[in-house]
Amino acid sequence: AIVEWVRQATTRLHTRNMRVVMLGHGRAGKSTLLQRLNGAPSRRSRIARLAGLATPEVSRVMTPSTVAMDAFECASFRSKRLPNMTWSVLDFAGQLEYLPLHPYFFTSACAVYAIVADASVPLESFAKQIRYWFSRAVQSVKSSGGTLAQQRFVLVATQMDKLESSTRQREVGAKLKSIRDHLNQKSCLVAGTWTVSAHTGAGIDGLRKAISCAGEEVALETWWKVPPSVDSTLNCGIIV
Repeated sequence: AIVEWVRQATTRLHTRNMRVVMLGHGRAGKSTLLQRLNGAPSRRSRIARLAGLATPEVSRVMTPSTVAMDAFECASFRSKRLPNMTWSVLDFAGQLEYLPLHPYFFTSACAVYAIVADASVPLESFAKQIRYWFSRAVQSVKSSGGTLAQQRFVLVATQMDKLESSTRQREVGAKLKSIRDHLNQKSCLVAGTWTVSAHTGAGIDGLRKAISCAGEEVALETWWKVPPSVDSTLNCGIIV
């Protein structure tokens, strides 16, 4: 994956490329979420169905954790106004042993950060995970010489299908919005919040659109200056 990332970086010197960076604790569901965002069912579900064991519990166990980092081009994210813009994804492993490697792959390039946390953990732990990875991403951007104005963040609660009650689902959604509002008091970096399930597909299409719109917004503000007269047309409706 690292060799492929270097190859793609060389290609990106001659093109406009938007990065989508996935951050979160290990086993939060980042890789499976990316598979669904890329238009395919998760590897776990495919394997489980072949074995006749397509249950949420079995399928969750069958996907191996990401090692260090995974990087690939992704055609599922699209910009209507910038159809020639390419998209690449960096999926960072969240296990403690891989954290020292992260700064080597953070750069000053424009990016959309998906901050991912497992909604089934205790609510305060869930909130701490979101805040931790948001803070880590901001610090990494600054240390690499980047500008926060060239970044956008989307807060994502995964594995919503593991929540047994609608009350808990509403609590998770409310907590995400509360964190977003708090973070946006200083700057409007958080473009939106989403609750999703990679197992059922709930919320996947909306999240895909949110990431695409956030990347388009950054690109238009950074690479192509937009006249004020048309600025009002750029609202993609991703703040929820």
